[in-house]
Amino acid sequence: MEVAIGFLQEIRTLLEDARRYLAQAKDEDPFTRDDTLQYAFKSLRTAWAVYNRLGAQINRVTTQAAKETLLSDQLKVKAELEELENLIDISTVASKPTGFSPGPAAHRQREYHPALMSSLCRQEDELKRAKAQAHAALETGADLLGNLNAQKETIEHARAGGERAEEAFFEGILAAKRIKRTVDKHRIIMTTLLSVLGVGTFTVIVVGLLKR
Repeated sequence: MEVAIGFLQEIRTLLEDARRYLAQAKDEDPFTRDDTLQYAFKSLRTAWAVYNRLGAQINRVTTQAAKETLLSDQLKVKAELEELENLIDISTVASKPTGFSPGPAAHRQREYHPALMSSLCRQEDELKRAKAQAHAALETGADLLGNLNAQKETIEHARAGGERAEEAFFEGILAAKRIKRTVDKHRIIMTTLLSVLGVGTFTVIVVGLLKR
């Protein structure tokens, strides 16, 4: 269940990132709007990738109430994903070039020092790599946690089976003791009866001899 909740939180975080990029793109000029929309699309695509792994984690939840809650949340984030995907598609079409060429003033506004531009590009690349590594680590951690949960369930089943076997073993010991006590009682009774029978037989023999 913890893995499914983590997936939902990651999807919502990625959706927020995509919405932020989409809102930012609306205020940008055509030269940077397309790049910003690409960031929004990448966040959305990663969110879809996490969503596609969400169903398997929900199926592992054994508590019915928790499972129904997670399924409801799954439907909500799917609707949000589809809605945002449609908005990004509309914005991408709207940002296509129309043949407009900016005047000299627009070019002057976008002139930056080459060293500053290089530094900004490097920082942006490093941020992208760090984010990709974080997503990969999240997926790997989720898989590992899922495997650990499966192993935990197997261990729990094995322990429960061992406890049942132990109970059956002790019950067998108690049954054997009860049978032994019953046999001992019967042995005592039979011994007593045989002793009485022996005394009676001896008495009959003695009486017979005396009569002669």
